[in-house]
Amino acid sequence: KGTKVCAEFEISSREDEAKILEALKEGVDYIILRCSDWSIIPLENIIAQAHGRGAIIAPVADAEGARLALQVLEIGVDGILVENRDPAAILETQRILSSVRTRAPEKKVAEKLALKEAKVENTKPLGLGARVCVDTCDLMREG
Repeated sequence: KGTKVCAEFEISSREDEAKILEALKEGVDYIILRCSDWSIIPLENIIAQAHGRGAIIAPVADAEGARLALQVLEIGVDGILVENRDPAAILETQRILSSVRTRAPEKKVAEKLALKEAKVENTKPLGLGARVCVDTCDLMREG
């Protein structure tokens, strides 16, 4: 009791995701999550399912990796592990860390924006085909 537990996982499959969620359920406080192949999809899956249950830490090689990990699903990981010994890269990562917005201030701004009713002018069936989700919330402005 009172001891913090950290586990490191290499994630390369859905089964690995299940193991991580089980570890969090059993009380692991920190998860260092290494993604062998794709990095964003496994991070999204774990963040979506485990948010608030434990701290997810993502190893990163550079500042852009840190930015990406901290902004996944607009929630981000709880921490990053910088795996780079170059002082310039570390300073750049620190700069990114101080510039990435957290959810708390963004929520305060969002609460000030009023939603308004809109009328749908037209709809049309698209049929089968490839779908894509485009996140345009950064383009939205009050007005």
